[in-house]
Amino acid sequence: MTIPHRATVLAEIAPIVPVMHTALKVGLDGVRQYFEQQHENIPDPNLAPDLVRWHARRYLDNAAHAVHHLPEDYERQPLGNIGLMLAWRRFRFRMRKARDGELPVPASDTQREFYDQLCFEFEQEDPNELNLMILWDTDKEYKHLTSLMVVLPRVGGADRDTTQAYWSAPILDAVSAGAGEDDLHMELNDEGMGQETGQ
Repeated sequence: MTIPHRATVLAEIAPIVPVMHTALKVGLDGVRQYFEQQHENIPDPNLAPDLVRWHARRYLDNAAHAVHHLPEDYERQPLGNIGLMLAWRRFRFRMRKARDGELPVPASDTQREFYDQLCFEFEQEDPNELNLMILWDTDKEYKHLTSLMVVLPRVGGADRDTTQAYWSAPILDAVSAGAGEDDLHMELNDEGMGQETGQ
């Protein structure tokens, strides 16, 4: 059984985490700007996440390549419904808004396939490819990110009980303190979601 250890994964992804963090912050700025133009103080909770992804996607497609000096560039992979997915080194990242601080139930067969990594429990070698979720949340005014987490999905089911992760790690404090740095020190805690193994 070879379940990627979270400390190892966090060390590997440290260079690209600030890119995703900045993209989400750009997304929040875009949401506030849009709703200020509509003279609404509180962004519509159904529309706002779409706007975050739209603005974040534009940033990732343009400015981020020039601003962030990565050892290897990333590729944004197209998804429906303004979805956000990046490929970088051996990782694929999907960025979704958290649901009550937990891994959201997959909303499509494609998302279920992304979550499904039960193979780690049967393989003996370190996986060449790894799917990670980047979960974000914000206050009602979309002024600040209130959480940012890296999650290693295990399986995506039809409901919360059957949607599980191997482990999760909060990274907002670390990336906020060291935004733009390639050697972020990410603190781990032992609180996770779903089934956790490989810690």
